[in-house]
Parts: sequence; C-alpha cells; structure tokens
Amino acid sequence: MVDLCWLGRTFPRRAVILAKKSLQYIPFLGWFMTLADNIFLIRNNKQSIRDMFKEASNIVLKKQLSVFFFPEGTRGTHEKPDLLPFKKGAFILAVLSQIPIVPIVVMDMHNVVSNKYHRFPGGKLRVKVLSPIETKGKTEEDVPALMELARECMLKTLIEISPDRVDYTKGAKPKAQ
Repeated sequence: MVDLCWLGRTFPRRAVILAKKSLQYIPFLGWFMTLADNIFLIRNNKQSIRDMFKEASNIVLKKQLSVFFFPEGTRGTHEKPDLLPFKKGAFILAVLSQIPIVPIVVMDMHNVVSNKYHRFPGGKLRVKVLSPIETKGKTEEDVPALMELARECMLKTLIEISPDRVDYTKGAKPKAQ
C-alpha cells in the first residue's frame, strides 16, 4: 500500500498500470485501479499471452498512455537491496508497441516500512527516473537482452540510492533522512 503514496506523486497524466486481473477484486486498491482505467490481463485465459499483449499494445497506442509495470511481480523480501528476476510482460508490451522503457527505481524501503518486523516509522522515499531504453526496431527475440539491461541499471541505482538498513532486531530506529 505504501507504493500508492509514491505512485500517486510520480504518475504522469494518462498513465495506467498493466496488472493481473485478480488485483481488480482487492477492496479499495482494485476499485481505485478499475476507476483509473488500468488494464487487467487474465493469465490463464485461452487467448495466447502474445494476443493479450498485442491487444494491450493497441489500447496503449490508441489512447496514448504511459504504462507502469512492476517487473518483479510480487515484492521480494531480501536481506539487502536487491531485485527478483524480472517477468517478460512489460518488455513484450514495449517491443510490440515500439515505445521506450523508462525504468523508475524506488529506494529500498526497509527503513520506511518493514512487514517482517511490523515497523512503519515513515520517512522520505528516494525515487529516481533512469534514461529511457529504446525499443524501436527491436523484436520479441530482443526481450531477454532488454530485461537484463533494465535489471542491471535498476539494481545498480537501487543500491546507490538506498540508505544503510536499520537492524530492527537490536531495537534500532531509522535516522531522519
């Protein structure tokens, strides 16, 4: 839910999230996403994944939308700032639409909110928008390389902008940032 705070502050006009259909049924979050005209995909639909992304690509181009993705899928629980392996969806859509990928990195939020230690001391978040990764002329065969490039530059930035972690097991409290 903390993601909604920085997303609301970061989102440009005419931006949507491409998400799995099951999120649409989560109270408040799903309702908000539905009212905001986000695009929901059914993962186990008989329609092929490629067809779903082609349809989404047509919507994005027709409505001239920006699309936000969370390429890791579910948020990871790491012992240090890190990223899970990326899923292909965002990259397939970008290649099919021939639109650039603009990576956005949010600092490690361990010191701001920690589900593991049931802490929510709050704080300021650092968000960094990276240089666009061009997809013009790229095909679906280029998706793995695009994924790796995006993940490498995002991980490097995540480590750069993340503060040292507070050790909640020792009763430590985060310093004001």
